[in-house]
Amino acid sequence: MDRLRLLDLLDDKGTANLRKSLFSLFRRIEWVSINESVLQLAEGSFPTKIASLDAIHLSSAILLKRKYPFEIVFTSHEQELLVAAQAAGFDVRG
Repeated sequence: MDRLRLLDLLDDKGTANLRKSLFSLFRRIEWVSINESVLQLAEGSFPTKIASLDAIHLSSAILLKRKYPFEIVFTSHEQELLVAAQAAGFDVRG
C-alpha cells in the first residue's frame, strides 16, 4: 500500500479505503505466535524442499490445522512453500 502511494498509484481516498478493507481482514485472521511448538516443528523434516522462514510459516499452519476442524487454505507467492503446503495436505492458492 505504501509503495502504491509513493508511486502515485493510490490517492488518499484509495489509501483510506484500502486500509479500511485490510483492517477488516486483519480482525478475521487467526494470528499465531512463533513459540517453541512452532519452532520445534519447523526444525523437523518436510516432504519437499523448504526455506527456514517458510518452514516456520508452514509449521504454524500445520498446528492451526491440528487445532481447528475447518479447512485451511494456504496462500503464498512462494512456489516452494505452496508445494510444501500441498504436500502437507493443504488446499493451496497462489
